[in-house]
Amino acid sequence: AQVAAFRVRTRGLAVPGLEHFYWYHTVDLGGGLVTPGDYDFRDQFAAFGFPDDMTGLRVLDVGSATGHFAFEFARRGAAVTSVELPSLAAWDMVSAERDDLLRRLQAEHRADTPEEAYRRHLDGPFRFCRERLGLRIERCYSSVYDLSPEKVGGGGFDLVYAGDILMHLFSPFRALDVLS
Repeated sequence: AQVAAFRVRTRGLAVPGLEHFYWYHTVDLGGGLVTPGDYDFRDQFAAFGFPDDMTGLRVLDVGSATGHFAFEFARRGAAVTSVELPSLAAWDMVSAERDDLLRRLQAEHRADTPEEAYRRHLDGPFRFCRERLGLRIERCYSSVYDLSPEKVGGGGFDLVYAGDILMHLFSPFRALDVLS
C-alpha cells in the first residue's frame, strides 16, 4: 500500500527511473509524501539518544543509503557529511558473490548499466530525498576503508554514525580504526 501510494504521488515528477528506486529507509518528505523504505526508524529515532538540537555539530554519516539519519541530523541543525560507496562494485564482498549481486540488482532495477543500477539503488533515492527536503548535506563517495580527512572536508567530527555497516564488512575493526 505504501509503495502504491508513493508511486501515485510521484508519477508526474521528471525523475528518470524513480519507479525503480530502492528505498532502504522510510523518509518523510513532508506534505504527506513518505518513501516506502524497508526500514522505518521515524518512531524509533528518539531511542538512539541523539540530541534534539544538533546546531553547530559536525556529523559524519557513513553508509547513508537512502539517508534517513543524515536528514534527521541536518533537520536538527548539524552540518552533515554523508558517505556512500562510489559504486555497487565497491561493496566489500567476495568477487563471485559481488558479480552475481550486480547482475541481480541491474535486472531488479531494470537498469541497462551497473552505473544506472547504482543510481537507482543508492545515489538516486538519497539525492531525490535531499532535494525534496531542501537540506544541505555534503556527499562523499568512498569506501569506509579509504576515508581520510581530506575526503570529508578536513577537521574532526563531533559525531560519527556508522549505522549497520560493520556487519557488511570483511574488516570491521579496520573500518573502526579508520573512523576513530
